[in-house]
Amino acid sequence: MLLNRFFLKYSSRSAFSLIKPNTLIGAFILSIASFSAFSIADSTALQTPWQQYKVKSGDNLSTIFNRAGLSPQDVLRVSNSTKSAKTFVRMIPGETLALLIKEGDLQKIRYAISPTTTIVLTKVFDAETDASIYQLATETKQLTIATAAPTIDSTLTNSKPEPEPMLAVATQHDPVLLINPANYNAIERQNFTVSSGDSLSTIFDHAGLAAKHLSYLDDGVKNSSFALENPFSALSIGDSLSLLIVDDSLLELIHTNQTGITTKVTRSLDSQQLYVITKMEPQPDISAPLKISLASALADTDRADHWIYYTVQPTDNLSTIFMRAGLSHTDVYYVNNAAQKERIFQRMMPNEKVGFLIRDGHLIKIKYILSPLKSVLFKRTDKDSYAVKILERTPTTVVKQVAGQINSSLFVDALNAGLSNSMTMNFAKVFAWDVDFSQDIQVGDKFKLIYEELTIDGKKIKDGNIIAAQFDTGGQSLIGIFYRDSEGGVGFYTPEGRSMRKAFLRMPVEFARISSKFNLRRKHPIYNKIRAHRGVDYAAKRGTPIMASGNGKISYLGRRGAYGKTIIIQHGTSINTLYAHMSGYNKELKVGSRVKQGQIIGYVGATGAVTGAHLHYEFRVDGIHKNPLTVKLPKATNMPASELESFKLVADSALKQLNFTTKIATSGPKIASIRRDTTAPATTITE
Repeated sequence: MLLNRFFLKYSSRSAFSLIKPNTLIGAFILSIASFSAFSIADSTALQTPWQQYKVKSGDNLSTIFNRAGLSPQDVLRVSNSTKSAKTFVRMIPGETLALLIKEGDLQKIRYAISPTTTIVLTKVFDAETDASIYQLATETKQLTIATAAPTIDSTLTNSKPEPEPMLAVATQHDPVLLINPANYNAIERQNFTVSSGDSLSTIFDHAGLAAKHLSYLDDGVKNSSFALENPFSALSIGDSLSLLIVDDSLLELIHTNQTGITTKVTRSLDSQQLYVITKMEPQPDISAPLKISLASALADTDRADHWIYYTVQPTDNLSTIFMRAGLSHTDVYYVNNAAQKERIFQRMMPNEKVGFLIRDGHLIKIKYILSPLKSVLFKRTDKDSYAVKILERTPTTVVKQVAGQINSSLFVDALNAGLSNSMTMNFAKVFAWDVDFSQDIQVGDKFKLIYEELTIDGKKIKDGNIIAAQFDTGGQSLIGIFYRDSEGGVGFYTPEGRSMRKAFLRMPVEFARISSKFNLRRKHPIYNKIRAHRGVDYAAKRGTPIMASGNGKISYLGRRGAYGKTIIIQHGTSINTLYAHMSGYNKELKVGSRVKQGQIIGYVGATGAVTGAHLHYEFRVDGIHKNPLTVKLPKATNMPASELESFKLVADSALKQLNFTTKIATSGPKIASIRRDTTAPATTITE
């Protein structure tokens, strides 16, 4: 009820009644008779099974149903029923969705898409499928402008016998001013769905209406134009009725049958003697294209394919992507069933893409692009089945030649030369047993690199293997050549066939800064006295990985006085290495565990007697401390004689490729490219 039109009066029977407004416009007067406080006699009268929701930005049918406490199965059933009409494909903020829910069961939906148009979905039983479906209808109405302030006869508020109203049909020659139902709160409207055994009499009884109202309708319909087809004479299961009742008087009745035909009975505003009946039939959507069967859509292979792609977002799953594409939960179900065996959609990652091919409203194909090299194609074979095919592309290999000079650091100058960070790391690992790139390199040192780059359609996908690498430093030229032996083993070798891999790494932390060298006369920063420093300190951020410098077995793992958290690795019978001040260990390791060279054993920290986070690294031979930076490391193993002939062919080709001349890059990339067949040697160079 609008407060600026009506006033509330509390009567001796503890119920609100409508009274006419007095001359003070806009005032709200509440008079209390016989009681100093008021209460509602029957609180259950305020309850309603309808729930109303405003569409918000980002909402879809799933999110609204979730707020209403409905299940995914409800979403599926409604989506299937509206698939052809695409009712809920694009919900606009500000639209209204009203849900009729009884005992957890969704009976009806009213979707107001404009002030004049409401889409109505009513739950009915489909005998063909032996299941419940939702029947679609559209209600339209004309906007009217009130020309006079509405009033309600005082007979609504007193106990005098109510005159029996005549039922009439409004015509163009007989204009009638009707009650505006929008002036009444939703709690005054009761909604019912016809079930087995229901009649208008039982529904009126449930609504608390007296039998006389049923008599008014029966008598009035007989005298109206609906006499030959009384819409209330035989209600069908699934029909819906909405009753607007104020003070035990029926102001409006709306009946919608299974075919979407709506009959509305509305009280006259000026007189109780008159009701107006309007009847509205569902209008076909003449703009909708002719429905084409799935079989026809599948058979139409002559038409050009038009794919629509969606990028996977961090919060996406298969359902949300299908909803964005305007597809139903049934489509999700069938596709997910086809993907179960390979667990294809179990872990979707951001920036992957999902493509859809839709013909005549039917989903025909889905393409899930996991990477530029791999995708999965789902091709529909019938209503609920898809054939799944893994598609893998073979990249084109392009050989790159890069040269550079050290002016700042390896990383900066390699970037200027056109190398990626990952390729720079791989280059450094080739020489990790001979060069400490944080300590040994000097301005003017030079590097060369021959490596593979993998491309698809001319675009780089990723870096491939290094073919050969050269680093000139301190008057010597170090060269590493990649070789795959007859058993599939890979490694880098000198041109003479000696492995670049030594028994020990020069530094167990990649690209760390040396903060304190091996010095037997160093003044300790904490104890402030001369105390031998029998190792090398590598300053790095807390948590930086620490690698085992060589193969061996852990002989100690735990706290060790001023060393803090420490690991000692025994390498054979005479050599052991110590790693101190760690923040934590590799949880898979314990005393007696065997480790391999380059395996992560722990992380840089600041435990023990330290002034900051760093790794203290010691190298001992027969119990005597040696300088890790200058100790002579065991020689590398030679290549087996059986591989030398094959290796020589690879080495000669690699050395020829390294013998290229190009301007040294100092401020920007300078890269020579060789595009080749992966099975044939390179023959052309493009700069």
